Amino acid sequence: MEDGPGQAERVEQTTQGEAGYLGVKVISSKTDDSLDANAEAARWEESSTIEFTHARIGTASEVHFAQLGAHIEQGQHTLVVGGTRARRAALSAVLLGNTELLLSGVVRAPRAHRGVASVSMGRPYVRSGSSLWDLLVFPHDKAQSQRRGVEERHLSELLRFLGFESLLHRVADDWARVVDWAKVLDRRERAALALCRLLYHAPPFALVDNDALAALLPAQVHQVFGAANLHHVTIIVMADADPFDASPPTSSSSSATLLADSVASVDPVAPSGYVASIGEFSRALRLRGNGGWEFCSFGYASRAAFDVHTQRRWVWARDAHVGREMRSRLQRRTSTLSQCSTTERRWLVTPEFPLSPSADRSASPMSRRQSSRVVSPALTARSS
Repeated sequence: MEDGPGQAERVEQTTQGEAGYLGVKVISSKTDDSLDANAEAARWEESSTIEFTHARIGTASEVHFAQLGAHIEQGQHTLVVGGTRARRAALSAVLLGNTELLLSGVVRAPRAHRGVASVSMGRPYVRSGSSLWDLLVFPHDKAQSQRRGVEERHLSELLRFLGFESLLHRVADDWARVVDWAKVLDRRERAALALCRLLYHAPPFALVDNDALAALLPAQVHQVFGAANLHHVTIIVMADADPFDASPPTSSSSSATLLADSVASVDPVAPSGYVASIGEFSRALRLRGNGGWEFCSFGYASRAAFDVHTQRRWVWARDAHVGREMRSRLQRRTSTLSQCSTTERRWLVTPEFPLSPSADRSASPMSRRQSSRVVSPALTARSS
């Protein structure tokens, strides 16, 4: 990624020791809260990406970020780590459209709600007398979700994909059943509910508190990122622990194991959360003292988690996509067979693996070929 405006203060490739051996490249940084003579007046603009240009964020009595310069594109999952909860909350507030905390500089981001959503560990809003359907699509209602083409089987597939079937078990598989959700949901289910809502609405960017991810099992965190990639949701995780502060490896460590070692080097007492899927991230904003910060790339920095120019693949539409692909393959195969003689078709359609389910499929390809009924000959000039 090219350096955006306000990111030219310090660009360098760090050493393994400085990077916490994640291969971190510092894109831009600021070490104090000094004023910038070139800072623009405070301005918030709508954009399809998130960009801070000389953004000074804070209050009259406290500066949370001094001349922040960072650029996050869709598909670049990002960590915001370190600092105080107040500083991370101020950053979230500005991204959600609160311009009172923007003292100077320019912030460009999608509009809140439709463009940027927030998931915290607090209790998600639950309307009294709600069914599970109403709960998952809030603030939509059932009629609105049906107009979007969402049915019961789609929501069931979303819960199954994420490993959140316990929510459906709460209503005994009855989507219309009304439950006192405020009393029955435990900590993990509250996090699951908030994340399901997020993935149903699929905003371009999502600000997720690491406490919500820490309430889930590691396998569920993996599935959340898998669904986010399918739905084109870029996740920005707010976390206390900084994984880049670990001690560097010895000089004998091979470069091939640096990324694997870095995951193991994260403070073991820190909550799991994003650590279970740290390979999904490519950007990090590290908060320093006195309003300082570092914006870095790391890991597979040149690879986006998804391509925004491709069509979204909804979790509940994956089977339909596979079905269309299979039909297309069969049509191509039928077209090939139609050009062959009867004898050639018989050779082509003969399977080249054992037909018996009890056959040893762990055998080598050659032994499997020899155990087939016949061996397909080379195609003739006519059939090729």
